[in-house]
Amino acid sequence: MKSCVLALLWLLSAMPVMAAAGTSPIGPSGGLLSSAPLGADDFMSGVAPPPGVYWLNYSFHYRADKFTGGDGNEIQVGPLDDFKARITGNVFRYFWMPERDIRILGGRWAPDFGFALLDKRLKV
Repeated sequence: MKSCVLALLWLLSAMPVMAAAGTSPIGPSGGLLSSAPLGADDFMSGVAPPPGVYWLNYSFHYRADKFTGGDGNEIQVGPLDDFKARITGNVFRYFWMPERDIRILGGRWAPDFGFALLDKRLKV
């Protein structure tokens, strides 16, 4: 039990360091907070699950063979002439809902940790 508590404390102390360092499992869009698609959780939005440890899994695949500008027209000049992208990944997310009702700024505290495995193939 003591080793589990120490491992959890180490994990919780490492998360702010990773977030501050700009670690991003999926693209440059915001670190660990963006590792899962919004609205893809197993729980109702805004409702906490019962106490316990949960594992959530997100798998995704993205493929593109053209690059379009903001107006929606395809860009076919320079290095984007032969653009191809294939990104496949899996995000593992572990979520812990403590039995004690710990409140921070009015919200219930429930830490989570996620990491991603990616295969990115780009041709430009």
